[in-house]
Amino acid sequence: MNGMPVVVPFQSVYTEAILPSGMKGEFVEELFNILCREGVYQVDEGTWNLKPREMLSPNAIESDPEEKDVAALLETIVRLVDAIPGGPDWHLDAWALKPRKWVAHGLQLIDKRRSPDVVLLGDTGTSMPTIWSDVVAAGKFKYQDAGRSVKQARKQLVDTASFALSSQINRQSFVGFSLCNPTLRVSVYTRDCNFELEPIDIHKEPVAFLRFIMVLTMVDPAG
Repeated sequence: MNGMPVVVPFQSVYTEAILPSGMKGEFVEELFNILCREGVYQVDEGTWNLKPREMLSPNAIESDPEEKDVAALLETIVRLVDAIPGGPDWHLDAWALKPRKWVAHGLQLIDKRRSPDVVLLGDTGTSMPTIWSDVVAAGKFKYQDAGRSVKQARKQLVDTASFALSSQINRQSFVGFSLCNPTLRVSVYTRDCNFELEPIDIHKEPVAFLRFIMVLTMVDPAG
């Protein structure tokens, strides 16, 4: 898991088994239109609004401001699904099956090992993960899209995936992502290998970013 990952296209046959993209295109477009109307995506500037302050979690008081902003953005995206008629039932009843939430994790270590910047929590009844079995997915943030920052984020995600998979023996894969301003890199880790999707600019490709977040939040990784 520590070697350089194989890089595959952001939308490719290699990712379908891990991150199914079977949601209807019109659903994603309708959700994106709502996000634009709500100012979550700022059309005039062509950027995501990373400061939807009303969504900030009180549990994130020790987090870096950027971590709280991104976690709030992800939660805003997910909760606006309720604004779409039939939204929660859009694909295999995934919403009802796996209620989840994004939280800024802050400085607290999980099992005294790593501290992801943002985590996707399953329906565990906890507001902040304390053990790796609580973590569905995780993300790391860096202020620069530079070689050293990208390498650091990649190494930290490898460690996070290793801890999560070792604690969740029924899972066959773990998805992590890095957001090195403004580049998104998605990594998929399995028990045999890992691969990385081609990076995208989340501001220039907002619909691709939106689809990824919705799939990751509401659809179980394979296994």
